Amino acid sequence: MQATQIAIRKLTKAHIIELRRMVKPHHLIEKVMTMVCFLKGCIAPSWALAREILSSMTFKIELVLLDPTKIKSA
Repeated sequence: MQATQIAIRKLTKAHIIELRRMVKPHHLIEKVMTMVCFLKGCIAPSWALAREILSSMTFKIELVLLDPTKIKSA
């Protein structure tokens, strides 16, 4: 959990902008963003949806506020 918080703190606005601009990201980036979509409650995640999520001005704050204890195992 602490490693996740450290990684989120290192995530800069420039990183987020670079991710959002990618048309065809590396498959691992796409996989991570798909998981972020799931964690945010998306039913059918896609790279297009992930880019929309990355466009949120509060994206980084939303990541910090995700409570892993409330995530459904399904």
